Amino acid sequence: MNLHFFSILLFFNLLLTANFLKAQHSSILGYVYDAETKEPLLYADAILSEGEDEKSTFIIGMQADLNGFFNIPVEAGNYFLTINAMGYETEQLNITVAPGRNHRYEIKLKERHVIIGPPILEPTWSVGTIFGTEFTLQRKQIEKMPIRR
Repeated sequence: MNLHFFSILLFFNLLLTANFLKAQHSSILGYVYDAETKEPLLYADAILSEGEDEKSTFIIGMQADLNGFFNIPVEAGNYFLTINAMGYETEQLNITVAPGRNHRYEIKLKERHVIIGPPILEPTWSVGTIFGTEFTLQRKQIEKMPIRR
């Protein structure tokens, strides 16, 4: 009875060890900085896709911490890493991950300047409420209304 129990225990131990050795996990580690000031970019987005271009399949997305640091655990393979932050240009990297290795990156994002036009303000008039829904009209709609005499 004891011999049978120990042989089953040995079998499961070997099975678990084989699975552990087979799944050698790697990591993609990175720091995201402002290219000009060298300050860390808080909460920058790190988006990992499987494949080698922007049409790849999404795997995981995470945000950098207060130091601009992110850590994405992955298995060996080819990946497409997209890093973006509000007000900065997007950085995209093709990454080949080797089994059991940590891949470290220092990503510097350049500021993106967006020029927008002046705001357009149009007055609206509330014309009534039906069943709790308020209806509004804009000036163009009022001008197109027929006039009763």
